[in-house]
Amino acid sequence: MRTLLLTALVMGSTIHLCSAIEQDGGVMAYSMGAVLWQQTAAEAQALQLQGWQLADARLTDWAYEEDASSCRAVVVDLDETVLDNSPYQAWLLSANSAYPEGWADWTARGEAPAIPGAVECLTHAAEMGYQVYYVSNRKEAERAGTLLNLERLNLPQVEESHVLLRTDVSSKQARRDTISEVCEIVLLVGDNLADFAEFFEKGSVESRHQQVVDHAAEFGRRFIVMPNPMYGDWEGALYNYNYKTTPEERAAMRMKALRPMKEIAGE
Repeated sequence: MRTLLLTALVMGSTIHLCSAIEQDGGVMAYSMGAVLWQQTAAEAQALQLQGWQLADARLTDWAYEEDASSCRAVVVDLDETVLDNSPYQAWLLSANSAYPEGWADWTARGEAPAIPGAVECLTHAAEMGYQVYYVSNRKEAERAGTLLNLERLNLPQVEESHVLLRTDVSSKQARRDTISEVCEIVLLVGDNLADFAEFFEKGSVESRHQQVVDHAAEFGRRFIVMPNPMYGDWEGALYNYNYKTTPEERAAMRMKALRPMKEIAGE
């Protein structure tokens, strides 16, 4: 069974990976499940298609409204929303390493495949007259490889002014505000709640859930969430965003965050 799981990874040595997991005490196995789900689960593909097809349906419904503003924008995240970086995540496992090792090389290659449904939806959006903006926390040093990647996938409106990367802060609010100065943002697509609005940023596990409840009407209408179990603020919230903790400390935090059922009577 273990052999079958390991060979599902797309990069690296399965022997090296097996040895690393034995030494790691289970911490890497936690990440492996997430990467395997993203790469091999048909459910992952179905959710990605579902998200992008819902986005397309919303944009099509709104395309010809008589009272629409003259400039309307679709704002999308890149990583795990438009671009699939699971090969890089799998490489980290095979190399017994952690981000950011190898990330600059991966982005420079411009080889990330498209998330299913993304190219079709965004191409149709551009054809209907929407402005497509790519807002990513990739760094400016990664711009050349990022543009190359988007161009290879034949995504629309891949130009300097429509690809807004991270400069001094990770928050995307200032970049969204810049877009709002020239266009009405009608739809946002991302894998992280912070891709949608500032009030989602750096919240606790509990506050993030409450914000979703408070803005429930926006999901499926203005906010479209893509699946990503591999990384994100959902995990950062478990660690109180303290990424200086050791892998063993983070494993303990994850265990503590679990909500098991009550003890079975008689055991």
